[in-house]
Amino acid sequence: MCRVFQDVNGQMTCDEGDGTLRESVAKNISSWCAIIEYFDTMRLQRGERSGEFVLWCGKLKTQQGFGTIQRAELSSALWTVTSMDYVFDQLELNNHYLTYPTIDTLPPSVIESPYGILNMESKEDIDVLQRIRYYLRPDPDTARFLLVPSQMEYEPTLGFALNQHLMERKGLLFYWDGNDEGDFEYSLTRLAENVKRILQRIRNDEFEK
Repeated sequence: MCRVFQDVNGQMTCDEGDGTLRESVAKNISSWCAIIEYFDTMRLQRGERSGEFVLWCGKLKTQQGFGTIQRAELSSALWTVTSMDYVFDQLELNNHYLTYPTIDTLPPSVIESPYGILNMESKEDIDVLQRIRYYLRPDPDTARFLLVPSQMEYEPTLGFALNQHLMERKGLLFYWDGNDEGDFEYSLTRLAENVKRILQRIRNDEFEK
């Protein structure tokens, strides 16, 4: 019999049974609790963010000297296990900075309609946003319509553009071709890790370090 309880560090653990079993049970319970807490947190959002899910949050550098967005939150009314994993890979693991695409014509599938918004709230990030707004163009027929992750400079599948639809929101519109065909089983194994990271960051735990 394994009695589950919360230890002094706030982690779920159990006090009896084989050590490996205890560790496995505690890890699973911690993951389930984090997933439930994530969806509860999203459900309780109000105002302009009501009905949206935070898919990723973190820092984003820019190549053109606009500065670094310290607290960017990518949110969308659409959520899947694979989309959350995909944007983490593309914006954090593979990306070095945001830059202009080097192609003349942007793929229509990418700029067809916004998928979400990259929110910015701090004064420092709003200053970066103002510099970005000055150089981005509202015309989708120009390459300067989007800022894309560095690895997508030649073949963009997602990017950020001027916010012309949600005028009161401080941020950039998130465009994506919607190719949500990632490995579902693999993304599912990373779901708990992804939601724990998001919950930690939106509470400023990591940003304060």
